[in-house]
Amino acid sequence: MTVRVGLDDGGSTVVVSSGDTLEVVLPQNASTGYRWELELADGLTVVEDRHLPPSPERPGAAGCRLFVLRVHEPGILRARLRRPWEPVEAVAQSYTVCVRTA
Repeated sequence: MTVRVGLDDGGSTVVVSSGDTLEVVLPQNASTGYRWELELADGLTVVEDRHLPPSPERPGAAGCRLFVLRVHEPGILRARLRRPWEPVEAVAQSYTVCVRTA
């Protein structure tokens, strides 16, 4: 089974069965240089990381970044929206989700 979370779920707790996947979809306009970086607990593993383009009806709009994680154990998922060439402290936005296993 797959559980999907987005920006509105930041700060929440999600329950995922051990061995299942968690999809994290976060808005990102890569042309500005800002990209989401993940910090994962040991029990979470990235199995896919890709860009989702905007809808064809909205040319020039920002797309989303999709992270697919395999959940082995409970843990905390942290993400930072930042430009990689700037200091780590220069974060435009932060995102955190607590992952519990069923």
